[in-house]
Amino acid sequence: MTQEVLLEELDFIAKRVVDQCLSDKGFVLYSGGIDSAILATLVMNKVRPKAWGLFTLGVSGSQDTTNLIAESNLWNLLSSFRRIVREIDKERVTAAAKETAKIVNVPSISHFEDCTAFYLICEEINKIAEGKDSILLSANGPDELFCGYDRFRRIVDEGGYKAAELEITRALDLSNILRAQVRLIATHFELAILEPFFQTDFVNFCSKKIPIELKILKNGDMLRKRIWRRYGEYLSIPNEIVTKRKKAMQYSMGIHKSILSLVKRGELTIERDSLKATI
Repeated sequence: MTQEVLLEELDFIAKRVVDQCLSDKGFVLYSGGIDSAILATLVMNKVRPKAWGLFTLGVSGSQDTTNLIAESNLWNLLSSFRRIVREIDKERVTAAAKETAKIVNVPSISHFEDCTAFYLICEEINKIAEGKDSILLSANGPDELFCGYDRFRRIVDEGGYKAAELEITRALDLSNILRAQVRLIATHFELAILEPFFQTDFVNFCSKKIPIELKILKNGDMLRKRIWRRYGEYLSIPNEIVTKRKKAMQYSMGIHKSILSLVKRGELTIERDSLKATI
């Protein structure tokens, strides 16, 4: 099967799983990367102008909030969204971490950082929606399915494509653990977080139909998610987005340093593979 045919099939299934998540109104979580840009593009083509909001939250001066201001080319394409940018300070991150620790039980600091990020996001969305039930669409999934994390680069160079395929399975298993905890946070705020790129049909297609050689190259692939980025080009997403390197949520939102300071003070610790919070 040629790449062109694969892209057409990828387009068909991506549109289908996104369509299944849509309602009259909601929010798309936007970080400025290829994943959220693809999701936003697919949503925009199906919903009424200004009915949906494109939502970004981060510490003042963080990559995510800066991107939202700088990427004028993408904004020209996504102009039918309401643009919503919220900046927070470190004190609010710490307060959110304290509340997050009461809700979740996670196996790592990185998962706790993700959960804290979603706590902050859900808290702000809840304010905007005035306490009413709302849908928040997240573009999670492609990093697991298309070898987006940096560790895939090391794994494929050291162990080959078979090792990378095994890591995809492991990454999906880990993501399911985290997603269950994020759902607890969303429920706390009476919100629904939907992840179309984790839907079974999409996962099966990407896992079984797309060769791993089209996802990641050998010999130090710093970009990765190759065919997914090709799909971004297929959707006419600007090149500066298509070629942007992956940066983890906790770093792009600017919350990592605040969480790390809690760890250094001994207020967050890992015991027996489970995060214990003393805050």
